[in-house]
Amino acid sequence: MNEGSPKKSKSGFISPLNRTATSVHREMPLSEGRETELALIAATLANKQLQVSKLTSAYYVKTNHKLVQENEKLEHELEEKERESFAVMEALEDRMNAVKCDNAEMKEKLTAARDSAWRDVMEEMASMQERLEESEYHTSSLQKRIEWLEEELASVDAFRQARDKHQREMENLKKEYTEEQDKHARDSHLLRMQLMEERVRIRAEEQLLNRRHEEDVRKMAMELLTQKTRDVDEENQQLLEEKIFLSEDAKAARNEADALRQENYKLRQNAALAKSAEEEFTAHAVRQKREITLLREQVKTTEDNLKAVVESYEKRIQKQAREHAAALRRLTQERDEANCFAESLRRELVKMRSLSRQMVERRTELEMFFHDALAQVRREMLEERRRGTRYIGHQHSNSSSFQRTTPRLKEGEGELMLISNRRLRLPLPPPLQIGGSGSNTTWHSKESPAGDGNMGGPSLPLITLPKEELAVTRSSRLIPAKEWHYNEGGALTTRFLPSSEEPLFAHSDLSCIPNAPKLKDLQSIEISQLCWKDKERVLQILFKQLQGKSNFSKAEQCKSTGDTGDLVGSVVVNSETHTFLTE
Repeated sequence: MNEGSPKKSKSGFISPLNRTATSVHREMPLSEGRETELALIAATLANKQLQVSKLTSAYYVKTNHKLVQENEKLEHELEEKERESFAVMEALEDRMNAVKCDNAEMKEKLTAARDSAWRDVMEEMASMQERLEESEYHTSSLQKRIEWLEEELASVDAFRQARDKHQREMENLKKEYTEEQDKHARDSHLLRMQLMEERVRIRAEEQLLNRRHEEDVRKMAMELLTQKTRDVDEENQQLLEEKIFLSEDAKAARNEADALRQENYKLRQNAALAKSAEEEFTAHAVRQKREITLLREQVKTTEDNLKAVVESYEKRIQKQAREHAAALRRLTQERDEANCFAESLRRELVKMRSLSRQMVERRTELEMFFHDALAQVRREMLEERRRGTRYIGHQHSNSSSFQRTTPRLKEGEGELMLISNRRLRLPLPPPLQIGGSGSNTTWHSKESPAGDGNMGGPSLPLITLPKEELAVTRSSRLIPAKEWHYNEGGALTTRFLPSSEEPLFAHSDLSCIPNAPKLKDLQSIEISQLCWKDKERVLQILFKQLQGKSNFSKAEQCKSTGDTGDLVGSVVVNSETHTFLTE
């Protein structure tokens, strides 16, 4: 039985143990009876082998089915454990989130209360500071209030420090929570790794069991399945070990839950402390609000007093402004009246100045006429003294054109008087010296005529010229008597030097003058020295000049109105000398 027992192959079929022996027996020559017996034995062995293979296959199917069920059960238990652990973790996370939300809300409330209290305190401090600057007499009392508020601010700073401490504790708790999360992640990872190791181990055990099963099959084939109870005991031992392992995991999860419960209890205690601190600060804020209302009432009374003072001051200022405006209007009216009076005075002054100017011009013109007439009479007297004649003119036969330009005026007695044409006078060089073959004669005067001192110089008599000098005299400018004067040496000179185009008489030109005046003839002749006849001649010349002036002004008026006809009189004015010329 031991030798002839069949062996189970890897394919599950039982083969004879000693094939070589059977092959040897087959090769041996057998008889018919022996062959029949061997055939029966082989058939019997084949039937046994078939039955054993069926039984072993059924047994292996059952064991595999049991192992699969146990494996599924274990996986289901593991999934349930994982779900429970996840549920526990989610519950713990929800609790932590709720605690965090409560803490955040409490933190927001505390920050809002602190910010509102701080804003109120700062606003009230600013308003108090402004009003303290405006009202100086409340400085001391309000300073005490400010110091008290500074103490309260120190308490608020202490609360801020406590809050910062609480925040640091919260940060530490957050760090611990993150560490716990990391630890849990590590533990879960470690647990997964352990599960994977267990799976690998189980697979290795399955392989080992398969190998052992093969051995057990061989042993069962030899010992008739006596190892079944031992295998069941081994499986029970494995399950017991797994149960112990899972109970340890559950214990660790319960420990974690206890730790989280203790942390939650601490957080609740901290929340209760924060709530009590919040109530205390709320009561403190209520007290501060009461104090602030009292201060506002005081400030309001101060503002009312200030408004009353300001209103009285504004009324006084308005009254002063009205008084100032009335005074300003009065002064403005006086100023306008003074301006009007000054303007009228200015107009009167302008009129008086114009009248005085006209009077001065007329007086100056009259004086000029008078001095011209006096000079005329003086010249005639000098010539009369020299020649004993009553007129002065050129004796040359070819001087008709020059005589036409030297008109004569008749006096009442028939005498002829010359109003000289000053354009035909010849300039004399200063000092004027006359030299000839006979004797040198110089026109000097120790003193200038008294009557011409204010007129710019003494007047000179006309000088007769020869025929060849007439062309020069026609183109030469005559120097008026006012332009002659005596220099420091007593020589007779002109005020203005003649131009380069005017020819001057040289020493040889004056030598041909026969009737040159002597020094004694140029002495000054006063009006007091004139006789009544000469004075009358002066007045006649003056009146005729004035009459010529009036005729000239009428002619100018006719010209200004557009009348271009001939003038009624033949009197014109030389603008250069302001004398009258009768043609």
